[in-house]
Amino acid sequence: MNLKTQCLTFVLTLIAMGTCKLHGQKGEVNIEMNQDIERLVNLRIETNREAYKREYFIIQLGFGTLKSMRQLETEFLQSFPYINSEIQFETPNYKLQIGRNKSRIRVEKLLREIKLEFPTAFVIQRK
Repeated sequence: MNLKTQCLTFVLTLIAMGTCKLHGQKGEVNIEMNQDIERLVNLRIETNREAYKREYFIIQLGFGTLKSMRQLETEFLQSFPYINSEIQFETPNYKLQIGRNKSRIRVEKLLREIKLEFPTAFVIQRK
């Protein structure tokens, strides 16, 4: 086959392809899921939803005796009267915790502000 014949064959092939009506595949995917699997997926979603409702972040300022935590709370409230505080007992110490919130970003922002006066403060995730 010479070059002229090859070129003519190539051009005729392109013309033939251009005039043909090409059909793409139209597909549809149907997923049939076992009812047990669907029930387990829904249970997992509900469990995660319940865990999110209980989960929160809080800043801990310190721990020690009840007397020392009350004193620390007084100092804290003088500087930050607009932030709620609570003293929790977890064996064997009392803990001063403040700034309970669902959003870690908000708690971290508050922590930066509080650390200026209370450098030992840190965030705790409660579940």
